[in-house]
Amino acid sequence: MKGLEGIRSRVLQGLEDVERVIAQARQEFGESFNSQSILRQLPDDIYVTIFLMAQEGDRDSAKPPKVNTEIALSHVCRQWRELGFSIPWLWTLFRYDGDQRSSLPVDRLNAYIARSRQLPLDLRFRFKLSDTPQAHEIWKEGYEQLCAILPQVLHRCQSLSIRRVPSPYPINSLHLGLPKSAAPILYSIDSLLLALRGHPAPILESLCLIRGNTRDRAHNPAPAQAAWVPALFRFEAPALKYARLDETCLRANFQPPLTSVVHVFLEQTSRSLEADVLDFSAFISLLTLPLLETISIDGFDDLTTWPYPGDIQGVEAKFLKHLRFSSGEAFDTEESSMVSYLLSCVSAPRLESLTFRAIELSSDLSVPGSSFPSLRTIHLIDCCLPRNLQHFANVTRTTIRIVIEDHGLSTDSVNVPSPLIHIASGASTLGIWRHLEEVQLNADVELANLWDLEDVFPTLQAVTLHQGRFDILRRHPDWEPFERLRLQIVNDGALLARPWPSSKGIQPIDAMEEDSFYEKY
Repeated sequence: MKGLEGIRSRVLQGLEDVERVIAQARQEFGESFNSQSILRQLPDDIYVTIFLMAQEGDRDSAKPPKVNTEIALSHVCRQWRELGFSIPWLWTLFRYDGDQRSSLPVDRLNAYIARSRQLPLDLRFRFKLSDTPQAHEIWKEGYEQLCAILPQVLHRCQSLSIRRVPSPYPINSLHLGLPKSAAPILYSIDSLLLALRGHPAPILESLCLIRGNTRDRAHNPAPAQAAWVPALFRFEAPALKYARLDETCLRANFQPPLTSVVHVFLEQTSRSLEADVLDFSAFISLLTLPLLETISIDGFDDLTTWPYPGDIQGVEAKFLKHLRFSSGEAFDTEESSMVSYLLSCVSAPRLESLTFRAIELSSDLSVPGSSFPSLRTIHLIDCCLPRNLQHFANVTRTTIRIVIEDHGLSTDSVNVPSPLIHIASGASTLGIWRHLEEVQLNADVELANLWDLEDVFPTLQAVTLHQGRFDILRRHPDWEPFERLRLQIVNDGALLARPWPSSKGIQPIDAMEEDSFYEKY
């Protein structure tokens, strides 16, 4: 037996030696083969271009990939890893999208900061609540480290997104088995924002700040911000061009300086609660920003401290090109004082588009002095038009394109005709919108409605419909080609043209967060 065991040991040892020789031969063959590969002959600057192009999709997407491009590239081989670490631009984008049980990767953040050297940073943080004491303690440790790190690199931030995903229901720390002292961190990210107050942001261009504190509403149900008072970045953000904020930033005094801002997106994130009101002075401060080109106000139904009619003064938005407004409800049956002011007292000589969603437009405007001489597009989403269209049409008389999206919310809420019928009827009796060239429809439409449009708008050239609605119209027994009108057909479910500018060139508008204005549609 001992002899057999000895033979067995020698055979196994021989097999190991053979496998070692084979592995060595494979490695040498692979190195020899790879040395002749065209990929090994490419200069490093070609690889740099390829790597950066591969990462562009990450920068333009609101949702991070499962594996970051720079991480995937640096794990292909030793050559790519060494090359990847030598490209500082590859490490300038850092994203944290936490779930309820994940910790903040502080070590990874520090590695990105070091590898990017002194290049501008794009930092995006999306915080979520912790639902267990254990998860909260893990998250809290990384969060406290972040409060110390972020202010130190704020001078390098070109884009910064800090978002806390709000909960529709108040969460009690005692229900999670946490001490009361945990509540400030559990409920808010205020300590991080407070840390940013004393540090300037000299190259910051894009800021997304969604504080998302629904708990504030229970403690302060009727907040009022008397004016826009900058509080962040030591009042120094001279390069800031895009600011996206929620209503809780106003309530807690976390406003950035906006003197240089071109694009403002103010949204109400507490969707399960009643819509906020915006102070009249703060509203005027935003509307009259010296360089403002686009403004979107989503979820604010009314203005507080509304002046007496005799005290209402008109304002001019010199460079404003695009304006969007939405109420906080699915459809608001009460007229909005904010919209009334916009259509009565605002002069915007460069305004190109107006977008309204889920509101009732007033027919009785107190000071009809608005002027929009460059207006070209009106986009109405689930809106109730005023019964008397005269003033609204006069203010928007230069319009050449009307886009109507009617999901039945407005006509179900009040006893009024559909916007399309109302517009055709008003044009017939009042002679309004005489330069209209195009109508785009995502609404129920009858063949007679299109005939009416062709009759009452002599300059109308095209109507855009979805394929399904067009197929229904074409089966009508009275169907026949239109003499002048051109029907443009788009696929069912396709979005109609929306005048709001894309994120390209305003990086990152939609890259940091998805556009909530159209989220229901």
